[in-house]
Amino acid sequence: MGFSRGMLWKITGTLPVDSYLLGTLHVRSDVLDACLPALEDLILQCERFAAEIDVDASLQTDGNLLFQMPAGQSWTDGISDRKFQKLRNRAKRSFGVDLTAHVHTYPLLLAHQLLAKSAGLDEQGGLDLRLWRIAKGHGHECFGLEGLSEHFSPIAQIPITRQLAWLKELLRDPPAARKQVHHLISKYESGDLAYVYRWSKRMLGPDRRNMLYARNEVMFQKMIQTIGGGPCFYTCGAAHLYGAYGLLRKLKHAGYRLTNYEI
Repeated sequence: MGFSRGMLWKITGTLPVDSYLLGTLHVRSDVLDACLPALEDLILQCERFAAEIDVDASLQTDGNLLFQMPAGQSWTDGISDRKFQKLRNRAKRSFGVDLTAHVHTYPLLLAHQLLAKSAGLDEQGGLDLRLWRIAKGHGHECFGLEGLSEHFSPIAQIPITRQLAWLKELLRDPPAARKQVHHLISKYESGDLAYVYRWSKRMLGPDRRNMLYARNEVMFQKMIQTIGGGPCFYTCGAAHLYGAYGLLRKLKHAGYRLTNYEI
């Protein structure tokens, strides 16, 4: 069985009740928004809910510890004032964001925030947060597949020069970036899991080992540790599902049967 299409998968093992794995994008999806009632029904069939990280813990943690570079460091250190002002003007004009307030934010995270803004990340925080709130509202045990440090520390390992190149590329041609991200969302909504994975793999380049493969193994181990405790509805970024090192293949090799679930 191939795993190239489908964002929602039923996991069948030794328990009488199945678990589920949903690949998400960390932005709004109109298609999956319309599927929220059906997803809530599946969450109700489970006893627990897992996201990439413990959302409650992340909201209670100082954002400076998660998103910002070590004290005293700024991504502007390696560029001239003239070049920074050029980037700042582009960000203001295209995204309504003043980069002066974000010079200590990792450029990769800043680029993601700008892309999410252009893609219409809603005030409710996207699908991940909405599903977490649904599960909490039903009294489910909720937990993260990664610890906060496991989730965010790989970003610090990416050279700032490479992160800055992504930010510069985004600001060089914002319309092209918007077109690209909306195309990604349309592919996601059509269920093209392989495309989402390859897009992410290509974007990350040499950093895919830390940002994708190593984190896949962390999340897989957490799933193996928890899935025997009762049915669980798992969610994580769709790019983590597919590929030779993806969660679907890892689960299959561990003896679980994966079935694409249509909603």
